[in-house]
This record gives sequence, C-alpha cells and structure tokens, in this order.
Amino acid sequence: MILNSLEMRNFKKYRNAKIEFQDGLTGIVGKNGSGKSTIVEAVAWALYGSKASTIRRDFVKNSRAGEREDVEVKLKLSLGRQTLVIFRAMKGKNLTPDARLFIDGGMVATGTREVDCRLEEILKINFQDFMKTFYARQKDLDNLLKEGGTKKKEYLLTLLGLDDIRDGLLDLMRTDRRGLDDETNRLEGALSTMEDAEEKVGDLERDTARTKAELARARSAEASLASRVEDRQKVLEKEMDRKRSHEDLSREITRLISALFEKREAIGREERKLEKIDQDRW
Repeated sequence: MILNSLEMRNFKKYRNAKIEFQDGLTGIVGKNGSGKSTIVEAVAWALYGSKASTIRRDFVKNSRAGEREDVEVKLKLSLGRQTLVIFRAMKGKNLTPDARLFIDGGMVATGTREVDCRLEEILKINFQDFMKTFYARQKDLDNLLKEGGTKKKEYLLTLLGLDDIRDGLLDLMRTDRRGLDDETNRLEGALSTMEDAEEKVGDLERDTARTKAELARARSAEASLASRVEDRQKVLEKEMDRKRSHEDLSREITRLISALFEKREAIGREERKLEKIDQDRW
C-alpha cells in the first residue's frame, strides 16, 4: 500500500490542507502540537472510520469551523495495480457520518458500513492488526527507546502481538518434551519389570529407538525455533538502526528548513530594499 495524497478539511487542527506524498521515505517535522500526529490520524480515519477515533465526534471538528461546515478527509493510495480513493465526512450540524470508496475512478461502495466492509476485504487487515503492525503511537516508540535490550525485545514482541505466539510455542514444546520423557521413563520401567526379557527385548529396543528419534526431532525443532528467534532479534536490531538513521535525517531536514527560512527572510529584506529604491526613484 502506497500513499499518494491526503486532503483534510476542518479535521482537528487543519482547516484546509492537502499533502502530496513523494516516492521514498516521507518525514513529517514540526513542533509539539503542530499537527504531525493529526496527519497519521487522518489516514487511519480514512481507512477505518470511527474505529480509528477514540474521541468524541464534535472534538474531531476544527474549532474555527462553522456549525454547518463539514469535516472531510480524502485519501488516495495505490494498492498493487489499483488506485483507491477513500472519502469520509461528518456532515452538517449533527455531524452525520458519510463515506465513499472509488477504485480506478469508479465508485464501488457508499455509506460508512459498506465502505468499512469493502476496505477490510481489500486491505485484508482489521483495525486492531493494523495498529499492531503498521502503526505505532508516539508513546509506544518513546517507551521502546527508553528500555534496555531485554525489555526492548519483550516490548517489541508485545507491540507486534507475538508474545502470545511465543509463549504458546514454548508451552507446546515443554508439553511435548514432558510426554517424551514420560514415555521414555515408562519404557525404562517396563524393561526393569519384564519377566520374559528375551522375548520382549526386541520390541522394547524398537520402541526406545522410536522414542529417541522423536526426542531428536523435538530437539531439532527446538534448535530451529531458537535460530528463528535469533534471526528475528537481528531483524529488530536492524530496524532500530534504521530508526536511528531516520532520526538523524529528521534533524538534518530540520536544520535545512531553518536555513531555508533564514534565506527567505534575507531575500524578503532585499526585496523590500528594492521596492523602496523603486519608490524613491518614482
């Protein structure tokens, strides 16, 4: 899924704004309270409607908007070879919800319920899974940066919803191992109490061999799982390196923007000087 553009009208801090997303990584830079998170919230609201908003509808509307003005968000994105345009609004004084979905220029769904169902079919991910995988709130990232190595790993597993899977696999491995140990103990006990040892020894040896083979496979599976966990840890470490690189890039962008503003101010001063010279000449 690639975001192409986002338009907001009377959505929280934004009276009227349009953002065109370029190819590659997009950084959103600004002071606290300037509306960075609002842009992400607008994307989530376009994709999932009321599920993505935890505040009252009247607080979503811009405080400077008129009583009968609408709240509107229009998101354009590319998904495979298709182009999707999602339009959501809260209309009039009562903030009545409305939604429309267009695919490759043709409207395929209208109304919030129909649009929600159609988008979930297309995106193949519900809001809860979206929040666990594609989106992380600012407080989640702050907690992640503050924690140490072990806690950071545990936090990431929880954030991605993998801790339950990991615990379930570990419990299953423990259960299988206990079962194999019990079976081994049973066979060993049978060997010590068997009266006709010469007749039964062959069967017992085969049972023992099968048990050992199963135990070997279980240990092999355990080693494979440990290797996969190690690979995941390496991937997580790489992701943290990418996040640090992204922070460095954000600081550089901030510095360049500041320099740009200074240049613009200097140009403005020179232009005012030229205007005064032209006025004096006139």
